[in-house]
Amino acid sequence: MYVEQIWTGNAYRNFNYLIACPETGETLAIDPLDYDKCLSKAKEKGWEITQIL
Repeated sequence: MYVEQIWTGNAYRNFNYLIACPETGETLAIDPLDYDKCLSKAKEKGWEITQIL
């Protein structure tokens, strides 16, 4: 399991998280307040976001 923490850099001081399977690349996005950053990071890593929590 890979865990990626993404700092949103906003006034709310939020973090978004991606949790990915190393075998399939399927990824869970947790609290994707800044979805553009989440999508960009997943694409950069070769992961596909398949679930959102």
